Amino acid sequence: MKSALTAAGPATAADFLGPGAPSLRVPREDRAILSVPGLNALPGLAGANAAAVAEGSAAAGLDLQGRPLGALRDWTRQTILPAAATYTRSLGVTVDDPDPAAPLIAGGHQPELFHPGVWAKNFALGRVARQLSSPGSRGTALNLVIDSDLLPGTRVRVPAGTRRSPGVESVPFDSDRSPRPWSKAAVRDPILFDSFGLRLAEKLEPFGLRPLAADHWVKACCGDRLAHRLTAFRRGVEGEWGLSNLEIPIGQVCESEPFLWFAGHLIAHAARLREDHNAALDDYRDQAGVKAENRPVPPLSRVASKAAGEAIELPFWVWDDTNPTRRRVFVRQVGRYRMALSDGAPGEGEDFAEFPLSETMDACCVVEELKKLPARGVRLRTRALATTLFARLCLGDLFLHGIGGATYDAVTDGIVRRFFGIEPPAYAAVSATVHLPFAQSFGADPAGVGALERRLRDLRFNPDRHLPTPPAAAEGLIDRKEALIAEQRDAAVHGLTRSERRARTAANAARREALNEVNAALGRFVADRAAAARAELADLEERLAADKLLTSREFSFAVFPEDVLRPFLTGILNG
Repeated sequence: MKSALTAAGPATAADFLGPGAPSLRVPREDRAILSVPGLNALPGLAGANAAAVAEGSAAAGLDLQGRPLGALRDWTRQTILPAAATYTRSLGVTVDDPDPAAPLIAGGHQPELFHPGVWAKNFALGRVARQLSSPGSRGTALNLVIDSDLLPGTRVRVPAGTRRSPGVESVPFDSDRSPRPWSKAAVRDPILFDSFGLRLAEKLEPFGLRPLAADHWVKACCGDRLAHRLTAFRRGVEGEWGLSNLEIPIGQVCESEPFLWFAGHLIAHAARLREDHNAALDDYRDQAGVKAENRPVPPLSRVASKAAGEAIELPFWVWDDTNPTRRRVFVRQVGRYRMALSDGAPGEGEDFAEFPLSETMDACCVVEELKKLPARGVRLRTRALATTLFARLCLGDLFLHGIGGATYDAVTDGIVRRFFGIEPPAYAAVSATVHLPFAQSFGADPAGVGALERRLRDLRFNPDRHLPTPPAAAEGLIDRKEALIAEQRDAAVHGLTRSERRARTAANAARREALNEVNAALGRFVADRAAAARAELADLEERLAADKLLTSREFSFAVFPEDVLRPFLTGILNG
């Protein structure tokens, strides 16, 4: 296993993460891992975070609608960790009861069949939790299953063709459907789903591969939801390989009382939250040179109307069971001490909750009202930045991102500083690259393409340069070309009037046509060299295309053989 930045690193991630730091680069070599800061530095970073959040929130007198941040953190862990243990056991995995007072390392991802580089993060979570364990306190690793994101598809890409001329095909694990949140996606074709491992094995047999899903897909057997069954498949394999992480869907987190209290604080201060969110976003874009208005996330909006007053957008999604389309959430004042939530701006959406709340009131009424939403089929969920905002401040001692999440979570840092008035707890980035076992590179050099293209161009427009000893039949053509070039020099139009230049247009065109004819005639003397260069270019481009596909890190972990992934990933876990 090769590694990048895995040695003991600094006590903070600030030098490596964020818009002002060097960009996080995907590791290119096979079985290389990226960890920023280094893996051995992560336990110390988690400990420093826990102390800093406690000290910073106490010094700032940080109060969230009547609850100090420390108390909200304790409540969150006491609520979420037992729920996570229960959910993890529902996947068919045996786990011990977690200790809410022990160190907690968190991460998260959509419940898809992602590539092994994403999976490496789960094993890093387990590693850090182990390193933070002691005889009287066992560290906990928790993976948030982001089932509020949209299901991107129900197919897995697999290699096809031959090693020299590879291609890509897709193997479905369920029938296609329109985009919808993962939590709303049920298995539609049980026969197609149950046969996925077998069909995947048949597709890969010509390459001599026995995919992980061939022997472990039977673990994807719990419930009727795709997210649950894919999580059961992954977590079942992890359990066999010695990983004891807990799992919980973000949907369960968002319906918990501690989260709803936290949401109440954001709602009560929606106007200031919007200002601080957008200011942090602007800072990030300025530092990172991002021009697109909606990257990495759109700004929160403010809409005013005479009929409904001012409505402020919140960093949440909402949908309902009858219409699983994710919709933006707005809050507006509907009375002196009352607020309403709607699924769109005034005139575009409908109210789905109303409760008494002000900046100085506690959030009890918010919690009680929002707790009723699931019974009505209404789902209130976090958007990306709000997910990590809650996870980093209220749940874990350290949050592990992949490369993408680590890049944009610098915006969350800015929100924490501005809105909460404390230094944000540091986070880390972990990713990896694993190639399929037959994916040895052909060693093609991309620079050779340009060199061959320039050679072919020169053979076309200057074939005489490639005739150091021109045959007799070419001598007259060479003389004719030199004469045409001399005429072209003599016919320079610099300093002429527009009408004088127009008068020479026909002669110039005739001269260019004559020069092309001479070059074409001379080209017959170097046709074999041009043909050889074209063949060499085609061969190089074929090898480059093969290299790009064969060494792609994007193939699902379900496609890889167990004897490739298990040593690599357990090596991360066991250090």
